[in-house]
Amino acid sequence: MSKCLIESIEYEREKRGTAAIDGKTMCGSGNDEHDAYHVLSVFVAENQLTIGEIVCENKRSEVNMIPKVQDMVEVEGDIVTIDAAGCHAPITKKIVEASSKNPL
Repeated sequence: MSKCLIESIEYEREKRGTAAIDGKTMCGSGNDEHDAYHVLSVFVAENQLTIGEIVCENKRSEVNMIPKVQDMVEVEGDIVTIDAAGCHAPITKKIVEASSKNPL
């Protein structure tokens, strides 16, 4: 089922879209027993669709999870945005390589 969904999404996605990598803390999800949940996702603006998502241990671990979420999605030909948390040489190199596999 998930393979069919992924194929459908890839077919419908705009080529040369904008893929935004960003982390969000789920408001109100923390309590006395555990910290708030933090999710790192890849969101395609043109389709209003999250194409990859991974749970982080906390906000501080987001930078370590960026390469893992990058491996989950195909961004070839896309414009990829990321905030300051992702401005590390290995992460940016991986973004450039993934988005320019087949440059226009």
